[in-house]
Amino acid sequence: MKKLSVTLGSLVAPSAVVIALIECISCATAQDLPTATLDQLRSEAYLESLLERIDSKIAPLEDELKHTSDDGDRDDLEDEIEICELAEENLKRAQKDGSNAAITRANSDAFRILNALEPIDESVNELPPANKLFRNVVWGSLFGHGIPIVSPQAQQQPLGAEMATAESWYLYNEKNDSFFLPEELARFTPEQISQIDIDPDHPAWYRREIIDSARSNRIRGFQGEIAKGMTQNLHQKDDLEKKHRYDLYASRKVLILEEVYLSATSPKATTEDAHGVEWKLKWGDEVSVEPVASRLYLLAGAKMTDLTFANAPGKYGTTLVLNKEGASEEDEKDDDERHAETVEQLIAVLDEMYGFDVTPYILNYGTITKENADDVLADLPKDDEAEYKKKDLIGRQWVTFRECGVELKPKGYIRRNDGAPLFDSVALHDRVGRGLYLFDLWIGNRDVKYDNRKMYFRKSYEDGDWELADYFEGHHDLGLALGGFVTSGSVNKFSNGDKFAKKGNQKLRFRVPLLFKPDAWKSTTWSDAKWMARHIASITEPQIREAVSYSLWPDFVQETLTYRLLDRRNKMAELFGLTDLLDKTEVTAPSLTVPLRNAEEIAAAERHYGLPPGSLSEELKKRKIGSGYSENVLTDGTVATMEKSALVYALVKYRHPSGLNKRYKRSMDQNPI
Repeated sequence: MKKLSVTLGSLVAPSAVVIALIECISCATAQDLPTATLDQLRSEAYLESLLERIDSKIAPLEDELKHTSDDGDRDDLEDEIEICELAEENLKRAQKDGSNAAITRANSDAFRILNALEPIDESVNELPPANKLFRNVVWGSLFGHGIPIVSPQAQQQPLGAEMATAESWYLYNEKNDSFFLPEELARFTPEQISQIDIDPDHPAWYRREIIDSARSNRIRGFQGEIAKGMTQNLHQKDDLEKKHRYDLYASRKVLILEEVYLSATSPKATTEDAHGVEWKLKWGDEVSVEPVASRLYLLAGAKMTDLTFANAPGKYGTTLVLNKEGASEEDEKDDDERHAETVEQLIAVLDEMYGFDVTPYILNYGTITKENADDVLADLPKDDEAEYKKKDLIGRQWVTFRECGVELKPKGYIRRNDGAPLFDSVALHDRVGRGLYLFDLWIGNRDVKYDNRKMYFRKSYEDGDWELADYFEGHHDLGLALGGFVTSGSVNKFSNGDKFAKKGNQKLRFRVPLLFKPDAWKSTTWSDAKWMARHIASITEPQIREAVSYSLWPDFVQETLTYRLLDRRNKMAELFGLTDLLDKTEVTAPSLTVPLRNAEEIAAAERHYGLPPGSLSEELKKRKIGSGYSENVLTDGTVATMEKSALVYALVKYRHPSGLNKRYKRSMDQNPI
């Protein structure tokens, strides 16, 4: 293999981290969207007005479609028309059903869908006032974000008419298929209201009895559903042989670069697999975090989110095939999309567009030839219908990485749209939108901005075509979580115990630095929070361990993250009086010592942790550490520093360039070593 030697341009100055932090914060508050009252959303008259609004929306879209020749633009217009038609179909179905719940749900969903199709008001991306920024990040980290306290006595007393108006509009009455009115809720206690569930058709969340019965297989089941849908879609398009199934693991073993593109602050690129399915490729601090956070989100009760994976050498490795010769000839330096035909170009483009040094992430690279194609592309799916075959890729350069992440973009099966904000009339009164406050505090998700809330439209194959059939909402891009004040995935700074949460005089306080605090969270009641706390408390230790395993971090890092998530879960259960739901009420901070007493044990550690043979031995020699040595890589739930641990240092150098105890930071001090 070639030895990589490339001179990088200057990176962003250290002071830029503060600028980057401020620039990535937008104001997640209400923009000038249409509003709707409870009476409107419950009425058939409002349903009729929404149908009229849809008709007025479809006509100009159809006219624009007639005059559009670009395939991509046509696809977008056709999907937008289908989205309107799906909302229309749901409204008409609810009208025929006639129940209060059906009409209210269809009206609420259509209201949000139609708003999402309108141009985005750029005010959602404006910086918040300095005092709000300070309160969200600094005050929230030091003193905690609050959730109202209800005394044990008040929990058992009827809420009363005035307090009932603060509760959600979407609390489902199973007896008559309706949503409770405030005057009906007034006679219930806060504890009783916390036990009232959402309707079965909520687009974002499952009712508790559904998720409780499905949770043990939720992660694998969700991945299986996506793979099944993609298989059907690719079969119908003749992009996959009928005898084959789409494999989420095998398909990402070889990816073909489309372009590096500029978006937000995380370095990323668009790629395709052999079947032409798009995957987003990412590097940096979110790579191991997002797969964990998104699966915890599913375990808590979410119906839909993005499917992400961490990649690492070996079983979970990915070979990236770079652009074909000539692809970059017309690139301009200020283009938002750039091509890379060589590894040197890839390094330069990521540096210029993101100020990101990808060199520590690169494992191997070279050129595909007739002689080595069978080895380099050994994992390329063998399928006669595949879009890319070995012979098509000869002559291109390839590269593998020590660490990277991918996100499936299942456009043929699931259409994703911006929208689903947590600040409109529906979200402000929605139990799920409010309850997410507690979930995001649990995982320390700091980045719940407008762009990170999505609408998902799942397609089904009917009458010879794929049409939108189901509507969902969900979190997107959960990578800025499981960490501390600045960095993502810094498990040592992922606080637990009283440092995470405790009972204040008037509120429960959760010490989490939030970049965004959506308006819906400011409406969260004690009952809303306890409803979500039940979902979190019901997630078991094995299920949390399963989610954490998708990080592909070393076992001792997974141990400390699992411990801290369990302890935070237990703390929430304690504060809401739900310890009876826990599968494990006491968790002990883990410790781990790795024996490195002789050459055999050192070699065994290298094999166990996937290190190059001799790399750990060499690091021990540099530190003048002799025989008989054992290393404490984890002590009372804290991962050892690279200065104190030769193994941690070697793992960061050869396997995890985003860092373990010390993490990659955007804009400065990128390389933890």
